[in-house]
Amino acid sequence: LMGFENNKSSTSESTNRLVDYDVYLDVIDSIKEKDEQIKSLLEVQKQTQNLLDQQQRLALQDKNLLEEYKIENDSLKALKMPSQETETKQLDNQPKDELKALKEQLETLQEQKNARKWWNLWRK
Repeated sequence: LMGFENNKSSTSESTNRLVDYDVYLDVIDSIKEKDEQIKSLLEVQKQTQNLLDQQQRLALQDKNLLEEYKIENDSLKALKMPSQETETKQLDNQPKDELKALKEQLETLQEQKNARKWWNLWRK
């Protein structure tokens, strides 16, 4: 009986060892698959980080360009404003100058007319 039990237990042990070895191989394959998935995820993470870095650099570049544009725009406004004011004053003064010149011409004509009247009176 004892030998039979030994044979039975040794057969059971070898079967268990075969099952354990198959489980071991399955676990190894599963680990290899997980390693590949981890590598893929790390690559995706690296690419995502590169894209984020690039986006941040572009955002900073855009911000700097906007600041430069704002400074340039403010400078142009500062340069244009006095000339616009000057042009406006010149335009405002232009009708006044023309009116003044017309008044002077009218006064000159009236003086000449009056001078003729007096001259004509002397002649008669």
